[in-house]
Order: sequence, then structure tokens, then C-alpha cells
Amino acid sequence: MNTKKGLIIFFIFLIVVSLALAIYLYVSSLKKTTKTQTPALENSSNNETLPNKPNAFNIPTDKTPEGTSSSQNLRKNTEYFFSDSNKKEDINKTFGESLKKTDYPNNINWISYATKDNKQISLNEFSASLEIKIDSRLNNFLDSYNYDRIVCKNSSGNLDYGLVINNKLFRDYPTLNQEEINILRAWEPTMLKDLYKVLFPDTTFTDAELNQTLTFKNGTYRYTDITLPDNKKGSINYHTLVDSIVFTNSLECMNQASEAIESID
Repeated sequence: MNTKKGLIIFFIFLIVVSLALAIYLYVSSLKKTTKTQTPALENSSNNETLPNKPNAFNIPTDKTPEGTSSSQNLRKNTEYFFSDSNKKEDINKTFGESLKKTDYPNNINWISYATKDNKQISLNEFSASLEIKIDSRLNNFLDSYNYDRIVCKNSSGNLDYGLVINNKLFRDYPTLNQEEINILRAWEPTMLKDLYKVLFPDTTFTDAELNQTLTFKNGTYRYTDITLPDNKKGSINYHTLVDSIVFTNSLECMNQASEAIESID
């Protein structure tokens, strides 16, 4: 009798242990599945730096930010002038030839430069050749293969000029625009001297005119009036929008450029 009772207790014990083991294995499998399906970013600590996220002005150079062209391939909707090479003298020659064109088809026209083997000339090569100075604090932000000269036909039938430089597209950089604005404000005193060859390519300035005091103001865009040779009046206008920084030598051209960029994006 006692033997029979002992067997019953033993079998009950085995059943309880088996059920407990089965429940343990089932719960463990659920945890493993949930962990596998959880996105990686949710497991990141708050102090972890995400890939492509720049810190202050020290943007990582070993990673390609999302959206940058990082390529010398030619872009659509841009008219190219072709240089024999990316050497300074060849780029200067090609730039001079592009200035001779006056029969532009549109109110705003996008111009860039490439070598004859269809490789985009970078912003660094272009600016160094023409001795244009882009504030060096912007360098880490900019996509060097994504820039354009702009030529606008104004209401008087004359041509106005500008320059559009474009940012790399960072996945997570909420303060980028404000940091660029701060750099642009600091750059303002020398903006004429640094950019006159692209904003006023057909104007010959004296050293005194290039070093005139610039007083930028807030209007529809940030702007300053300037004195051109023979006491003529002109202006420099700049604006940040979408992922672009636009510089022009007239308010009308800035309006045209801003409208065109916003319609594209």
C-alpha cells in the first residue's frame, strides 16, 4: 500500500517538474524573439553617438552622411562648361568662357563646371582656382560636388549672378541651420572681398572698394548695400533654405533662386 502511494507521489512530482520546465522554455523563447525583433536604436544608451551624427563642428570624415552626392557624376538640370582639366589655369579659362554667354533660356539658370571626361569639378577646386574664399568653418558641412553658379535674367533684361552651395544631408543634426547662420554672420565683414569674382564677375573693384565696411541687415533675406565702381549701388544677399546656402548680387535674383529651390524640394 505504501509502495503504491509512493509511486503516485513520484509521478505527480515528475508531472510538476515537467510542467515547470515546459513553462520555463516557453517564456525563454518569447524573450529571445522579442529581443531579436527590437530595433537596434532602442537598445542604444542615451550617451551613444549614432552613426553620421556630427558633434559641434567636428563632423566625422570617415562616414558618408545620408544624401551627399560624394560623386563627380554630373547632375541633371545643370548646364555644364567643360575644362581641359581640373588645373587652376584650365578652370579659370573655362570660367572666363562661361561669362561670355548671355543668351540664357530661363529666368534662372544653373551653371557648373566639369572636366572633359565628364567629372564634376569640386567646389574646393573651383574656389581655389578663382581665388574665391568660402569660410573654412563651413567646409565640414558642405557637399563639395553639389554647388552651382546661378545666372538670373532680371526685369531690366540684364543678368544678375549668384552662388548656391549645398549641405551634406545629416540624419540627425537639429542645430545645423543655426550653426551655419552663426558662421555666416561672422563671415559677413569679408563676404564681398571673398565672393566678388563669382557675384560680380564683370566688375573691376579697387582694393578700397573691396574692403568697404559692410553693414548687413535683416530683410526678406539677410543683405547689405554696397558701393560699386563709379559710385553705383549694389547689394549682397544671402539666405539659408532647405539644405542650401544662396548668395546673390540682387534681391530679384534671390527671389528667383529661393522660389526655384523650394519648388524642387
